[in-house]
Amino acid sequence: FNSVTRVFKYAKHLKIITDDPTSSVIIPKASRQFDNLEHSRNYYTRDELRKFLEYAEKHEKYKVYVLFRLLAFSGMRKSEALALTWNDIDFDKSRITINKTLILTPKVEVSTPKTKNSNRVVFIDKKTSSVLKEWRFEQKKELLQKGFNALSTNQIVFSGRNNLYIFPTTISKMMNRISEGSNLPHITVHGLRHTYATLAVQGGMSVKQLQAQLGHSDVQTTLNIYTSITDEQRKDTANQYTSFVNF
Repeated sequence: FNSVTRVFKYAKHLKIITDDPTSSVIIPKASRQFDNLEHSRNYYTRDELRKFLEYAEKHEKYKVYVLFRLLAFSGMRKSEALALTWNDIDFDKSRITINKTLILTPKVEVSTPKTKNSNRVVFIDKKTSSVLKEWRFEQKKELLQKGFNALSTNQIVFSGRNNLYIFPTTISKMMNRISEGSNLPHITVHGLRHTYATLAVQGGMSVKQLQAQLGHSDVQTTLNIYTSITDEQRKDTANQYTSFVNF
């Protein structure tokens, strides 16, 4: 459209035309991905998340359950979680330092985080910390049986075949398998990040806290994408208003 505008402006300048027809055209604003977030429903409600994780714990390998539990209860990106080593996790303070991410080049390589703000510390709850400890114990047994050094602090938390990094794209298949098995709507792995943010807002987390946990450089990104209201919240809207107004 800009090229067409320039042509008409130049024609007007040469007095070939007297009017620029493009000057009265109203260009609609481009639809942005987060505008359709609610309609795409790329997140789970609290009850759906519980059902998803319960199924994963019962029917998947423990490592898979722990990975999805961590994603859903930390808000970290899948490429950040898959890049973690055990020395990134501080169990005493229940926090994880994110200072690397996985990229495909097309092989899997470790890189610096997505942005400056992506380099951050995220906090985890006691249960997530507990299941991570349990997985570390189980992983050590598995690695020793296969002849790997299980005591290295640089050991990958979620290692795959031959104790190497897992391809980030492969966990989408796991996600779909669990969603289907638990009769839940399909969401993307990134949808667990949306889930964390939505439920965190419902739980009363401030936008600034959420921004820090998710590693957004711009708080507007947090506001635009991650504060969508779920159907569960909307049902209570009228009652919340009446309770507050009280007449």
